[in-house]
Amino acid sequence: MMRNLLDWCQVQGIENLSDVTKATLLQWRGTWKYRSGDSASLKVAWCCVGSFFDWCVGADLLAVNPFPRGPQFKVKVRQREVVPYSQKQIDTLLASIEKVKGWDDALRVRMRAFILLMRWSGMATGDALCLERSRLVNSRIRSRRKKVDKAFYIRIPVFVTDLLNSLECDDPKYFFWDRRQDGGKFQRGSLVSEYDFYFSELCAEAGIKGIAYQLRHSFATHLLALGTRIEDVARMLGHSVRECQKTYQHRIKEEEDRLDEVMETNWQKMGLDADGNPTGRRSAVQ
Repeated sequence: MMRNLLDWCQVQGIENLSDVTKATLLQWRGTWKYRSGDSASLKVAWCCVGSFFDWCVGADLLAVNPFPRGPQFKVKVRQREVVPYSQKQIDTLLASIEKVKGWDDALRVRMRAFILLMRWSGMATGDALCLERSRLVNSRIRSRRKKVDKAFYIRIPVFVTDLLNSLECDDPKYFFWDRRQDGGKFQRGSLVSEYDFYFSELCAEAGIKGIAYQLRHSFATHLLALGTRIEDVARMLGHSVRECQKTYQHRIKEEEDRLDEVMETNWQKMGLDADGNPTGRRSAVQ
């Protein structure tokens, strides 16, 4: 982000930190381009800019922080509707693994294991890729979400556990987190970017538009649609119940269909038809 600001300042002829003003920063922010105007990344990036200039003041590089303060300058992020994959789409993705050109057999196995792990655990992309072997015992994962440092617990199918245990990794501590050629560990962000790229190739082959993180949404929405308590889903995801409700409750069309079926069954017991209208046998309630 600071590189972005530096490049922009050079184009504008701004050479010194002291020349950066509130108006300058607001003008620069107006040039930001995101795939979605409500991206949470925009909010995070904007906060990082403020932290950078706070540091400049603390290091005596600036006398005053030019970062725009106040509610009128905050980035507002609208809650976006989550888009899960259907089971048919997941099956298509898995079937397409063998069709992607340029992948070797080892990568195909790793991508299958990655997709199945996210599908059956609901883990975030980075947490899945950096899962330690010691965190998976008897097909049960006990770990913490890196983003919020919140514990989660989930049991996964045995066939997914067996596939994970079959993976070869340069670092025996992990399933996916390999070492570089020089022996050093990849940065977490680099690992996520690498697998995001592989997943985009897979989606192109499968003819499906999406990202790997939607597998987490699929896990949650499918469980909620089956009637799983939202408190339990939140515990599995490493979410707070409130956050889980805000993210998923409004999206679950499948759960609405299930509740419709429950009401239709109750209406039939009351002597009503599928639309709740009286039939020949009237309910005592009426």
